[in-house]
Amino acid sequence: MHCFTLWLPEQYRRRGPDLHAVSVFQWNDELYFKDPLPGLAQPVRHPQLQLADDGVDHLFAMVWLTHDELNGDRTDRPAAAADLADGERDIAAVMQRYGRFGGLWLLPREDPNAGVAPVAYPGDGDAYVDVPDLYDRFHDEHLGGTAMSANGIRDGVSPWYLEVNRLGGLSHGGDEDLALDLEGEFLGGLSSHVRIAGTA
Repeated sequence: MHCFTLWLPEQYRRRGPDLHAVSVFQWNDELYFKDPLPGLAQPVRHPQLQLADDGVDHLFAMVWLTHDELNGDRTDRPAAAADLADGERDIAAVMQRYGRFGGLWLLPREDPNAGVAPVAYPGDGDAYVDVPDLYDRFHDEHLGGTAMSANGIRDGVSPWYLEVNRLGGLSHGGDEDLALDLEGEFLGGLSSHVRIAGTA
């Protein structure tokens, strides 16, 4: 299911200046590691696809888009199979219940950690600093800067990341934030197996 598409400022276009946006998708499938069922139309892989699992039963995909793809005609979702396969679950209705939907805008914020890789416990020599009132100052969804996850900062995430929570129905671990790295492995250590890493 498509969750959201976001235009990126130039400094966040880490896979090339001609890739202006990302589209993020999520799907629930306990048997995702198996080959597709015979008789179904075979998918056409986008050249800028990154695909990873969450180590349990969800797949996450991020597709980098050119300016023309972002602004061109919308593409209909391929026709689904008549029935869901074993282990597969259509989560669209569930996501509609608790997701945040609607228009999406980027607004600047005065963030002392902009352009700095987040660390869990910053010390005196770290460029990343603790922001005691972060939940009063900042929103959960943001590009880079101060990490908002109450469950801790993801190890190894670059300064160029997108943190989301329920945006477009995206869900992980009940109500945990996801940090999608726009420069490194987009799910990092959260994923037990990166299915398609993509090429930078």
